[in-house]
Amino acid sequence: MTDDNGTRDAVVIERSFQAPVDLIWRMWTDPDHFRQGFGPEGATIPVAKLDVRPGGSRLVCMEMQSPEGLMQMWFTGEFREVVENRRLVYTESVSARTATRWRTRPPRSPSSWKPSTTARAW
Repeated sequence: MTDDNGTRDAVVIERSFQAPVDLIWRMWTDPDHFRQGFGPEGATIPVAKLDVRPGGSRLVCMEMQSPEGLMQMWFTGEFREVVENRRLVYTESVSARTATRWRTRPPRSPSSWKPSTTARAW
C-alpha cells in the first residue's frame, strides 16, 4: 500500500485475498459479513454497528473465551473516507460498551499504547 497521508509512526499491515473486490468490501462494510469474517479463530462478533459513510460511526464487540471466562473487547471509531470498492479509511479505538473512547491506557497495556488507530484499505 502506498499512501502519502501516512506518518512515520504508522504500522502498515497488508494482506492479499483471492476473492472479488466487492466481497472484500462487503466483509468490511456489511455487519453480517463483518461478523462472519472478523477476528481470530474462536472469536465471535455479537455487535457490529457500521454506519459506513464519511463521519459515520462504528461499534464492534468481539468475544472470546479465556481461562478467566468470557472476555469482551469493545472498539469504536469513525469512518473517514468511503469510496465503494476502492477506499475505506476509519479510526479504531478501544472502547467501553457505551462507545466512549478510553482516554487512558487499558489495564496491562504497554506504556507506548495510543488510544486510536486509523485503518486504510485500497
